[in-house]
Amino acid sequence: MWKFVKLSFHSFTPPFRGLIMSTHKITNSQDIADTAADFFEIHVQVPKYDVNNPVHVDAIISYNQIEYTPNVPLEQITINEVLNGWKKCKGKKSTDSVGTSAYMLKQLPNEYMGILTILFNKCALKWSFFEASKHAKVICLSKYGLFPTVNNLRPISLLPNVGKWYERIIHTRILNWCEQNNIYVDEQSGLTSHRRLQTRIISLVEDIKLTITACNRPRTCYIC
Repeated sequence: MWKFVKLSFHSFTPPFRGLIMSTHKITNSQDIADTAADFFEIHVQVPKYDVNNPVHVDAIISYNQIEYTPNVPLEQITINEVLNGWKKCKGKKSTDSVGTSAYMLKQLPNEYMGILTILFNKCALKWSFFEASKHAKVICLSKYGLFPTVNNLRPISLLPNVGKWYERIIHTRILNWCEQNNIYVDEQSGLTSHRRLQTRIISLVEDIKLTITACNRPRTCYIC
């Protein structure tokens, strides 16, 4: 079968050929990257708020108060936590922004877990991590055709795998803390572990019934 279809497949196919602007098409790679970067930089800018809206002002005041609160020291990260995070890592071969891959990390011997545990504890003590881990390698895919508009791109961010490893350990701790303090509700909106999906499905069915009886009410349903 392959000898008939191999002419239609290539070892590498670019996500798209260019961008459609208001008056022309952009096909130069550097111009495409600059245009996409300018568009997505808006999402990481400092949010703007209405100074005349008291709700916005109260939210900014609360945010500033939280920002200047002292850091709460973390408990020591154990080698078991590092090992569990390493086991949960999927061995994908795609490289991140610093040139490493999860597949490479999966090849590390267990003796390296102690070194990484010391590294993560040093980072937790200083409340910081490598600057390189704050940058992502972004690959844009087209939602519609070879020449999409810039707002029809689907960005995929490849974060540094060591940073994701560290983040996974902290994330697990946060989930355990929420579980111990009974913060989770029984109903869930997404696929939360150990939550009742049946309750959420019933509530979605009830919402859909209400939208059917009310013709002017929009019907929206999110399925994971």
